[in-house]
Amino acid sequence: MLGEYMDYDMLERPKTHFYFYEMHVTEVLDQWPEMRPREWFTFDEAIHALRFKPIMQRVLKQSSLALAKQS
Repeated sequence: MLGEYMDYDMLERPKTHFYFYEMHVTEVLDQWPEMRPREWFTFDEAIHALRFKPIMQRVLKQSSLALAKQS
């Protein structure tokens, strides 16, 4: 697990608990069980797409993609 984060509502009550995991994709299917929309990004595209979500950017910067980019 790369990290976790708790989001709170305006009354300081827990709203959402995020868990961040890194995974290695070996196959991309045309259909999958939950069929939610998916988007694939390069590291730089992902950092840009998350420009208004600094916590998610920070977690992405802890991933192996960030470490590989630094090498």
